[in-house]
Amino acid sequence: MPNGALEKIAEKLDGRQVITSGDLLEQRRQDWWNASNIRNLSTNPVPCPAGVVQPKTLEDVQNIVRIASEFKTPIVPYGLGSGVCGGIQTQGNEILLDMSKMNRVRQIDEANMLAWFDAGKRGIEAEQDVAQKGFTIGHWPQSIDLSSVGGWVATRASGQYSTAYGNIEDIVYAIEAVLPNGEVIVAGKSPRA
Repeated sequence: MPNGALEKIAEKLDGRQVITSGDLLEQRRQDWWNASNIRNLSTNPVPCPAGVVQPKTLEDVQNIVRIASEFKTPIVPYGLGSGVCGGIQTQGNEILLDMSKMNRVRQIDEANMLAWFDAGKRGIEAEQDVAQKGFTIGHWPQSIDLSSVGGWVATRASGQYSTAYGNIEDIVYAIEAVLPNGEVIVAGKSPRA
């Protein structure tokens, strides 16, 4: 374990949220970038991370970030791994922060036409949730079935309807984020009058 960070995280969270061996490390070490796949056929494949941590709550993320910072252990965020640009490539010494378990709809505010999602919420599921209320997110990347809401924001994604609704940065109203010291900030606007 890198400098004991994963061990301390396992003590702070449910130990089952910390994976240090098995297929998941292999599966999460990269996204779908072709250069990574070609590299894996060589004698120098993309290494697995030191461990995968799967937070379930904002508090989990804060604890993980604080501990990683304390141990000076790098973190690689991982949405659902649908990227094709090489944004996820581990080096072998980091914690991979797998957001797939943070997949809730926090709220759909029909009056203000706003919806709040956890970062790991699958895009098509988020769209289906707002569609039940008669709305659309207005963001439809080719990867909507495979990608996460947090991944869209992290990569400044665009989609087939971007000429009508804009890219994701035009659609997002506010972002809740955890800073490297574990502090939570909310950056954005207030609901419309």
